[in-house]
Amino acid sequence: MKQIFISGINGFLGKHLANFFSGIRYEVYGLSREFKVFLYSQDFGISKNEININDIKIDREKAFFLNSSSVESPDSKILDFYSVNFLHSLKLLNFCSDNKIKYFINLATTLDPESSPYANSKNLFSSQLDYFSNRLELKALNLFLEPVFGPGMRPPRLIPYVFEQCARNETAILNSSKDLQRHFIYIDDFLEAVGEIINSYNSFRTDLYISSKAKFSIKEIVDEILKLTNSKIEINYQNVNFVEYNFQTSDKVQSFFNLSSWRPKISLREGLNKILENYFH
Repeated sequence: MKQIFISGINGFLGKHLANFFSGIRYEVYGLSREFKVFLYSQDFGISKNEININDIKIDREKAFFLNSSSVESPDSKILDFYSVNFLHSLKLLNFCSDNKIKYFINLATTLDPESSPYANSKNLFSSQLDYFSNRLELKALNLFLEPVFGPGMRPPRLIPYVFEQCARNETAILNSSKDLQRHFIYIDDFLEAVGEIINSYNSFRTDLYISSKAKFSIKEIVDEILKLTNSKIEINYQNVNFVEYNFQTSDKVQSFFNLSSWRPKISLREGLNKILENYFH
């Protein structure tokens, strides 16, 4: 049985990852910021009882670490971003090395490193992951993501924010250009991709990028939300003089879409419907 350790297990991605893997006969553990280990089950969630890591029989060839911990709130202090997104992530690598966890998957961002302290600090760690993991004799890769959408997301993220403004019948103010292009990946598709990556980990010699076949402009996504909610609210796009940051071209990271049989199954409209149903019930 494979063992999966997850940091950031209380966050949006961490919770979904833990629930997904614990439901398909994986042994799933959550790791706190204080490096305390807790068992996770699909039926009961995260255990309140700490487990001594030395009491877990770790199989080096079947133990994986998923790093989903991060600080991303715009209200955070600038040092908090680097304390968690870089230094804490570096400590997680040491944790894996000390405890014979061979495989490390870092959930990285495709955002422009110069766009925010969050993007900059995340990029700092992902850019050094290969060097540090080699020094620690670990096998690691960055799994680069644009925002993954699904139940449990809350404002100020784009989709739940626009849904909320529609419900309030208030203007949505977006700090983005309407022409900015985005992939739409629903959480269920993302989880299936991570499952495939873990099951065929040794086949990949490079960092990977989760993408869909086509991109949508921010305006296309927002217009679809307005149709679903029958809303007539005003959309105020603040950033009209943007420069497109093409992550895939600038970083030359291969898309998992092109290297595997994995394909996103949930369309933009279907995914928005699922989020809408969850958000207002």
